[in-house]
Amino acid sequence: MGTFCKYSQDLKIEFEYGKTEYNEARSKMHEKKREQYKLLLQEFTAFETHIYKLLMRYKLK
Repeated sequence: MGTFCKYSQDLKIEFEYGKTEYNEARSKMHEKKREQYKLLLQEFTAFETHIYKLLMRYKLK
């Protein structure tokens, strides 16, 4: 998650002060990061659901 926070900060700094050309290669890299982030969110949601299910078992006992 920290990697994505850092990437978000880098994008903001680049937007404000950068001189990088936004071309097809940059676009592909950004889309790759977006896909990785979406996968991370899906995995986190599955993990969170699993933990809540385990907690509910112990609550019912």
